[in-house]
Amino acid sequence: MPRCPRVLPLLVLFLVARPLAGQSFVTPIQDLDFGVVIRGVTTSVAPTDPVRRGRFYVKHILNQQVGLRFTLPSRLDRVGGGATMPINFGANDLMIQGTASNSVPEFFNPHGNQNYKLDTSPDIYLNMGGQVSPAANQPTGAYIGTITLTCTFF
Repeated sequence: MPRCPRVLPLLVLFLVARPLAGQSFVTPIQDLDFGVVIRGVTTSVAPTDPVRRGRFYVKHILNQQVGLRFTLPSRLDRVGGGATMPINFGANDLMIQGTASNSVPEFFNPHGNQNYKLDTSPDIYLNMGGQVSPAANQPTGAYIGTITLTCTFF
């Protein structure tokens, strides 16, 4: 009889240590913000800009992969209507970095699908930059668009 209580705690620890389904999630942290732009002048935001970059937080399981797919707008719409403004995303406008001290930032093209392995930490930040090109006669006002991140957890 004394053997059963000793084996049971080890079995419970083993079962608890396995990954649980609710461990994977995505949280939007910060909107991409171009601030005030000047008519006829292209404005860029780097994914390394701590104030204006867009940012997502992704948590999954260490040593597993996350599939990343962005749906990106090609234009921003003026709030209240009446105008649009082109927006572009370049080859290095997506920066991915884990939260571990030895995580190194990696740059990607947000137009392509990425499979990213969480090899230094179970969570990552995705930082997004971009570029807007207002026309010389661009109407003033606030402009908005939507960036959608779809994650597949492997």
